Amino acid sequence: MTTMLSAKGQIVIPTELRERKGFKPGDEFEIEEMADSLVIRKKQRNQGLVAHLQRLKGTALKPGTMKGTLKPARF
Repeated sequence: MTTMLSAKGQIVIPTELRERKGFKPGDEFEIEEMADSLVIRKKQRNQGLVAHLQRLKGTALKPGTMKGTLKPARF
């Protein structure tokens, strides 16, 4: 399957692939740059929280800080 890059920098994912993968309008995707290509992955809902918790790994939380820690990662 092939697709083209538009003048606006957009790439259309063919209908067959969108339906097979369950992609819907508004879904977010991550793009990873490789040597001569791009990898596009559907962004998982909890990735922001997981990344935030990984940054906190090894740090001590004090009483009352959990609420402030999780607030930026909420959806």
